[in-house]
Amino acid sequence: MSDRHLTITAADNRRAAALVAHHGRGDAEGLSAILAEVNECHRPTELVLAVLDLYQQLVPAIHTPLGLRFLSSYLHKVAGLEEAP
Repeated sequence: MSDRHLTITAADNRRAAALVAHHGRGDAEGLSAILAEVNECHRPTELVLAVLDLYQQLVPAIHTPLGLRFLSSYLHKVAGLEEAP
């Protein structure tokens, strides 16, 4: 294991936001482009950490009445998908 200190850059944050956006749109080509870019610059760990940072920033928005209604609706939808054959 390396002692290298990981620093998340603006580019890592951009790639994380793009990855989430492409995923949300179901854009496999966009996902592949981001992952190829990450591989080229050797920053997969930083991408994962940037995605986690992004979600950490978004979580407070979920703790609103609207956010909790959305989360409840989403969980019911996903639970239904798990039960499907």
